[in-house]
Amino acid sequence: MSEFPYPYDKPLPSIKFPSPKRQLALTPGVLGIVLAVIALCFVLSNVTIFPVSRNMDPVSVGEFWTAFCTGLVGAEAGLLVIAAVLAPGNGLLRHVIVVPLAMIWILAWFLGYKLYWWTQGTYFSYPEWKEVFSSILVIPLMFCACELPLWIFRTLLRWRITPSGQKDSRRTPPNLSIAGILMATGAVALALASVRSGRRLVSNDMSEADWWGASGIAVAFSGGISLLTLPLSVWATLRCSSLVAGLGATIAWLMGAALLLVCCVSALADNWPFMELEFWFLFFGMNCGFAVGLLGTLSLVRAGGYRLLWGREETQISVSTLAAPSEVPPAPQQ
Repeated sequence: MSEFPYPYDKPLPSIKFPSPKRQLALTPGVLGIVLAVIALCFVLSNVTIFPVSRNMDPVSVGEFWTAFCTGLVGAEAGLLVIAAVLAPGNGLLRHVIVVPLAMIWILAWFLGYKLYWWTQGTYFSYPEWKEVFSSILVIPLMFCACELPLWIFRTLLRWRITPSGQKDSRRTPPNLSIAGILMATGAVALALASVRSGRRLVSNDMSEADWWGASGIAVAFSGGISLLTLPLSVWATLRCSSLVAGLGATIAWLMGAALLLVCCVSALADNWPFMELEFWFLFFGMNCGFAVGLLGTLSLVRAGGYRLLWGREETQISVSTLAAPSEVPPAPQQ
């Protein structure tokens, strides 16, 4: 018998056992339905951009809606680029899914463009139609430029989005195969051919050099915006341990980068619109649409159990390290 009596009058400490499996906020089926609903909402917003913008009053709800939907268009492009480069699965299969979805969203905007003229009882002229469609033909090359920064992150740093229950057994960086190089070269060639086809639709007032110069500026602008926004957005929503802190830092960065861009454009044009209320109305609306469309959708993907991995990490290791402190189960006592 022990010399020291057991302190029966003292309560025993409560022991909390960790749950054997973390429950996801969204199951894969529910996540698929939510993403399909979001894609449909993007279609509806694209249809309404042009009709609302043509019937709005200065500093009105219609004007804010147009700016918000314009920001959603940027979010749509960002989500498509992230899905095409970092999503799970084969690269070719990812693009087979992304390209038709992008075409649907573009055609939705074009349908809204035509609906405006139909509701007005008139039809837009053929030269104007050609100019609009020629601008659409530049989008494939802009999309390739948006993909380039993320392909660098995926190839050199092994960034990839992986479900929490799937193990990533490959520990070496992906090699550039001959088939992959040929497919990438073919995609860029088709994008350049699309831009050349757009040149044939514009009026003769624009020279060949002016057309390619304007297209080059648009492509470079798209690649720069992708580099400044997408890697940080993916890290904040799918990698950062605190989602709230990541979203706050990313929104502050997006607002600051957008304001810096406006300052650069204003300096080049020698026109400073900061004293006008309408400018801040549109500025806030576009940034709000971009943040809601991009960061909101990625946050839902995070709720479905997807995380951003890099280097030689495996899913089982990264899920525990990426979880919030309250979500990490305590280590068992030896």
